[in-house]
Amino acid sequence: MIAGNRTTHWSLNGTVSNEVNNHEEADTLLISCLVLATGMIECSAVDVYSADTDVFLLLLSHSNRINCQKLYMHLVKGWVDLTCVNSKLGDDCSNALLSLHAITGTDTTGKFDGKSKEFWFRRFLTVELGNKSLIEELTKFQESPEESTAIESFICRGYLYKSVKEARRKFGESNELNSCRYSLFTKKQLEGERLPPTKGAFRYHLLRAFFQLYIWHSSYLSTVEPKDPCNYGWNDEDGQFVASMSDTDIAPNKVVDLMACRCKGDICFILI
Repeated sequence: MIAGNRTTHWSLNGTVSNEVNNHEEADTLLISCLVLATGMIECSAVDVYSADTDVFLLLLSHSNRINCQKLYMHLVKGWVDLTCVNSKLGDDCSNALLSLHAITGTDTTGKFDGKSKEFWFRRFLTVELGNKSLIEELTKFQESPEESTAIESFICRGYLYKSVKEARRKFGESNELNSCRYSLFTKKQLEGERLPPTKGAFRYHLLRAFFQLYIWHSSYLSTVEPKDPCNYGWNDEDGQFVASMSDTDIAPNKVVDLMACRCKGDICFILI
């Protein structure tokens, strides 16, 4: 099988066939080819050589669509039995991890300042695996970004509670972003860049995460129906897509007026 620009070619029993594809990323095209190939021939094992995080989570999420007994991913050092990982985590949790990856930061969605990918995944896997409402919401997020109450609470707990021990004591606690920002600002005097996003900014962030996740979730298909980025957290400015940041103020005007900075010149970089 050879996947070229817009067309996938393969030969089976002496017959050469092809199929149109519209994937723009090699990661998603890989999933499409694996599903297509294993749907035509029986495979005892599939080995994928990559060290990419996107590929790992895509394979894990789509492992049940790849028709083989064993699915392995070979890294720079060692390998991972993805069939075993999916069996241990379950389908819902495996899908939830792909959603979590999109929400906590990719090349196209941005990330939470001061919170690494490792932090969010470690917090989810060590504290939140029993949180059925969060896993259900992350799984449903692949189809619609409308429900995000449990996701918002999870992000808040990540900012409010630094230690795993404290996070476990507050397991399942419901929080709201603007209240979380107020609490951290008043009680811990955290600067703006160390606070979680406002509810308005988070809404646009979720739309961009869903847009990316839609592409990932549909990667088992040869052709993916395109969506308009302008409906999912992006603005078209002179032919370039620019992220919509928020439709609400970062804080009341009286609070913003009290802010002091050490910027030089006429431009204040804090208020941009």
